[in-house]
Amino acid sequence: MHGLLGLAVRIATRLGLHRHDSHFPSMTPFEAELRRRLWWQIVIFDKRIAEITGTAITALSSCVCDQILPYNVNDADLDPNAKDYPVPHPGPTEMLFCLTRVELTVAASPDSVRQTVTTPGGRPLHKPVVHYSPSPSSPDVVTHVANTNLPADLSNFCFRMESLYLKQCDNKIPLHYFTFLMTQQALCKLRIVDYLMRTTSGDPNNSGMLDEKERDAYFMDALHMVEYDNMIQSSTQLQGFRWYTYAHFPLPAYLCLVSELRHRLTTGDLCERAWEVMIENHERRGLTRRGMRNPLHIAFGKYLVKAWDAREAAELSLGRVVQTPKIVMMLRNAMAKWKRPAPGPAPGDPGPSTSAGRQVPVQQ
Repeated sequence: MHGLLGLAVRIATRLGLHRHDSHFPSMTPFEAELRRRLWWQIVIFDKRIAEITGTAITALSSCVCDQILPYNVNDADLDPNAKDYPVPHPGPTEMLFCLTRVELTVAASPDSVRQTVTTPGGRPLHKPVVHYSPSPSSPDVVTHVANTNLPADLSNFCFRMESLYLKQCDNKIPLHYFTFLMTQQALCKLRIVDYLMRTTSGDPNNSGMLDEKERDAYFMDALHMVEYDNMIQSSTQLQGFRWYTYAHFPLPAYLCLVSELRHRLTTGDLCERAWEVMIENHERRGLTRRGMRNPLHIAFGKYLVKAWDAREAAELSLGRVVQTPKIVMMLRNAMAKWKRPAPGPAPGDPGPSTSAGRQVPVQQ
């Protein structure tokens, strides 16, 4: 997939999709807008795959892009024979979701600068540094505001996204509702990554200069991120959009929740709510039906089990017993199988040896 996407990026740049239509004087407004839409969809997809695979190379980092954002217009506003550009709408259009995804994509550092954060167990992960810069200039009413007033800090960026896009959403319209939930989820994710960037190592017991209030806010963002995902997965009116979420599992939220549930919030109302939300998310996404060989479970399962072990111990110290969730029991059984030692050498077998014929001990 990543290789095919890289090929698509190279074809797009060879076609000049990343360049403003002023570089192509004979291009019609209709063709220019279609090129813009295609380019930014490639950029969005490429950036997400880069996040999943951990690569620092993206479409935006590998070329000089001066392409503007797509116009805030409906498909019906585009005429192949038109000589003039369509007039952007001041309110939401069919491009609402696409525009928010472009905004969120270009919000990360365009040169893909990365810092190292860790999982709850200390394994390094690579996440983009949260950094904001103005969007490309655009005659679009909505994005023009972003060009001149895009703030440099995360809180103002989130406020701007909510003001320009989310407040205009009519949640009775499926596209608007999906845009609202996915954008809120993405903003939670950015705040989580920002928190991880400001901690010294991602270890909840070594949170640098961050106080308890900030850690609580970080935990709530993670909780809300999974709750938004549950709302999407459970909504009948969003059934047609659910395919898009398959590549957007709320893993950063899980990293936060199990870390805090293991070390700090081992009991209480928030603890119970977090576990209910994660268990529901597993059910909604069908993770318990796909077997424990899911890469997510292999990489992350032991942290989930350790967090539950911490809760069991905390509740037991208070004289209470909690029922073990199905996912935890399944993970415990699977982990027992994964940890089975490799069989030793057969009788009479001298065992592994080096190229010089010298015996070496068998690693158990």
